[in-house]
Amino acid sequence: MAAAVELQEISKKIGRQPILDGISFAVQAGELFALLGPSGCGKTTTLRLIAGFDQPSSGTILINGLPMAGLPPYQRDVNTVFQNYALFPHLTVCQNIAFGLEMQRLERRQIAARVDEAIDLVRLSGLEERYPHQLSGGQQQRVALARALVRRPSVLLLDEPLGALDQKLRKAMQLELKRLQRRLGLAFIYVTHDQEEALTMADRLAVMRGGRICQIGSPQDLYESPTTAFVADFIGDTNLLRGQVVKCTADTVCVQVAAASLHVSGPGDELLSPEATVTVAVRPEKIVLRAEPSAEHDNNLGVIVEDVIYLGMETRYLLRLSDNHVLVHRQQNTGNAPQFQIGTKVFACFAAHSVRILQDERSSEPQPDYSEIPT
Repeated sequence: MAAAVELQEISKKIGRQPILDGISFAVQAGELFALLGPSGCGKTTTLRLIAGFDQPSSGTILINGLPMAGLPPYQRDVNTVFQNYALFPHLTVCQNIAFGLEMQRLERRQIAARVDEAIDLVRLSGLEERYPHQLSGGQQQRVALARALVRRPSVLLLDEPLGALDQKLRKAMQLELKRLQRRLGLAFIYVTHDQEEALTMADRLAVMRGGRICQIGSPQDLYESPTTAFVADFIGDTNLLRGQVVKCTADTVCVQVAAASLHVSGPGDELLSPEATVTVAVRPEKIVLRAEPSAEHDNNLGVIVEDVIYLGMETRYLLRLSDNHVLVHRQQNTGNAPQFQIGTKVFACFAAHSVRILQDERSSEPQPDYSEIPT
């Protein structure tokens, strides 16, 4: 069965400036796929190419197995929800939702039935005759969704649709969108720069940087097993430590970081020769603090508590390992964990399997400047 959407080696240039550089991925029917990355990485450009608002410089886009080269947006089995919703201010909720169907010249009875179905689907009953300015942000977002869904596309493209909402409503609408997507069984391609939003909603996600895809996987895969320092740092909080490989064995790599030796689970890669410089990552929640070294953990790093930040559900510790290395530890405020004061010497303890050795990102390569190019 053909993928709902497939991109094959897509590149895009504006003049001589590269925007996308050979990106490829496939989205299956019924999958919620997120494109995640910082501003200017090419997320929205990718969505515009799928929608047909722009054309790639090279590569192939397939929708339900059919090539899209040269096809305008209205001939593609997709619809788009924009961040600003793009509602017609002079039309009511019903009229906004019906607009696309009227352009298709469907019969009035058919339009009315499908508009009623869409209104019920997004829970807007009772608001049919209101105008956009009479609606809350969340209600406007639902109207935009209904207008996109009423045409019954096989793929829905969403360009940061929750960006204009406050945090509490945003979180509620994340769950609402996920519920809607599961109920309909459509492919959703969702653009966001919000890591928590992507982790909450996506079945799979692609992390983008500089017009390229860094890594694709499930939220758990990308959080637990990032392949590069950029992905590790962009998906949640992490401690990145630069060190030197001291020893490689069949199941452990030893890395020297300042005066500390870190033990990392996994076979020593042939590229990890002794004295090789590497970056290792450990998540803040994988660390536990102890007054003395812990026999239960492979790594016990002597650190000084530099700061303690109370955040309600958790307390965040800043831990000085050396002049050049500071660790972050997050501790849930359950009332059972020991508390440490600023200036106390403690041990940051964690298992060898909690540490990741990350790939070299070839940071010496020149990166295009995307800051002046809309994405």
